Amino acid sequence: MNLSVRSKISLIQFMNKMPRHDAAMLLIKYTIVDSTDQIQVARNLDGSLTDMVFDADTASLSDLVQELARTHDAVRTTFQPKYVHDQRWAELERSLALDGYAREIGTNGSTAGAFLPVDPAMAGTSAPDDLLSALLKEAMPDARPELGKLIDQSAVAFVEGDWNGSLTSARVFLQNVARKIAEDRCVELPGSFDEKVWGQVIAYLRTSGFIDLQEERGISGAFSFASIGGHNLIGMTDAEFAVFGRTMAFRASYFLLKRLLGSRSPRGT
Repeated sequence: MNLSVRSKISLIQFMNKMPRHDAAMLLIKYTIVDSTDQIQVARNLDGSLTDMVFDADTASLSDLVQELARTHDAVRTTFQPKYVHDQRWAELERSLALDGYAREIGTNGSTAGAFLPVDPAMAGTSAPDDLLSALLKEAMPDARPELGKLIDQSAVAFVEGDWNGSLTSARVFLQNVARKIAEDRCVELPGSFDEKVWGQVIAYLRTSGFIDLQEERGISGAFSFASIGGHNLIGMTDAEFAVFGRTMAFRASYFLLKRLLGSRSPRGT
């Protein structure tokens, strides 16, 4: 599991509410700290837990999170009051869902056991939001402050259970990436389009040679899917639909940004 910055912060917030003894044992067990002095580690948690988590290697952090998932019921009994556990755990689960991980389904539809990659093909890659943010900074450094907020807003809305808000921010991000590329290309390749109309913007990217017809259809499909909002598909929960929709919008955005970087290279690769 590759945890995003947001998921690491959620994990820190969760562990800060655990009994110090239990949190220290987990850190020692997975060699996130090399000290065997449990009492000393527990005493230092308040000031150094953030550094411990952010400095931990991927495998150790993943193993720690997976144990929390497998022993979820036992961990919950150590929290007082219980609602503190429930709120912090729900936020951690939703943050991990944005990273592409969900807890496996147990009997009678209950969640049980470890986290599994929603998309096995993406397992082992960087957290999607972090990857997109890094690419945005490279491809559109001037637009990073403005557009980067939409990535964060989509994630925050999802964690808060605002599925439509999460989808809306992802869709607006895709629309603005396409618009920015179209506006920049229009300087050298004049064309006519209304920057506020998605269909005209994406059509200009095709007619100006930035994408082909099939790519236009795929990107427009992602945009349309993210626009469905609360009218989800039968058989999917609202959360699943929100993850799927924002993932499509962000992957389409990722494609456009990679194409933009490629178009700047001498050979267009």
